[in-house]
Amino acid sequence: MADIPNRQHYLDFDVQGASWVLRLNGVDLWSRGSTGLCSSSLPVNDLVKKGENTVSLVHVPTRKLDPETGAFVLEHHDHFGAEIRLQAIARDGSREEIHLLSVRYEVDGGPLKRLPQPLVGGEFVTETAHLKTEGDLRGTFSPIEDGAILVLGSGQSDRAETLTARFTVDDDLPGDFFWEDKAVPLQDTREMRAGLRRAYQDFYKLVEQGRGDEILELARPLWARAGATLAGGKSAEDYIGGKDGLRRFSRNPGDGSTLAPLGISDDPLGDSLEFMADHRLVRIRPDPLRWRFPPEQNRNDMRSSLVFFRDAEGSWHLGDIVRN
Repeated sequence: MADIPNRQHYLDFDVQGASWVLRLNGVDLWSRGSTGLCSSSLPVNDLVKKGENTVSLVHVPTRKLDPETGAFVLEHHDHFGAEIRLQAIARDGSREEIHLLSVRYEVDGGPLKRLPQPLVGGEFVTETAHLKTEGDLRGTFSPIEDGAILVLGSGQSDRAETLTARFTVDDDLPGDFFWEDKAVPLQDTREMRAGLRRAYQDFYKLVEQGRGDEILELARPLWARAGATLAGGKSAEDYIGGKDGLRRFSRNPGDGSTLAPLGISDDPLGDSLEFMADHRLVRIRPDPLRWRFPPEQNRNDMRSSLVFFRDAEGSWHLGDIVRN
């Protein structure tokens, strides 16, 4: 593991007019099923790496009823816009920021246009002392015909478009993620789906039987990276909070919730799959590992968003626990 990073990095984003998922280096960071404005700033030291990185916005613009066929079709519209920025904050409080993506649709001026200036005003910045992007604030546009698929938390999927920007980070961050030299590209077959189900079922048994030490070992690469990069050099054990933190992955976490039956369909072909990182990572949506609260608490199920990969020998491994 690398040294404690000198800077904490945050991805700031404003997106409206589409359903979307935002990915860093191919892995889900955040998603949204509604088309209203969403603005946020999220810490991402665990998802960026020293050197070259990518950020992608996979989105479904909107739907319009075709009066001739009565079918809904996808259409660009002038309500869609997206701006993504990367911010680095040093230990002394100094800040750097670059603009990674800044686009909108304009019906009268072509399908996709760069915003004339940042949403917060000022000028676009593409390079600082430790951050750099290619400078094409449109990113790389891939149309619907390129085959991108957006899978939402409900499991609903649709043809989508992808906007991707590349950037480099010069900091004391780890390099490649632990799964990058192990994960093989996945083909969507019945055999692959059956293996993925077994991976979920095996993890579920660990939770059901209270085998927190084994869960810690499975997730150690994830929590060790997060502890080192997000939490000032903590170990995996300290980052998750030891046995108290691992209680979150038990039958009764102590917050009133109870582990629910694993939420998968009767037939593997009925699972809604979301592939990431060039088809090397995959998860089932909706996330099947969940805890239910009693009706009087009036709370939604708590879900754990597990992501898996398969190695060259055919074994399945936990690849990530994504944020939403």
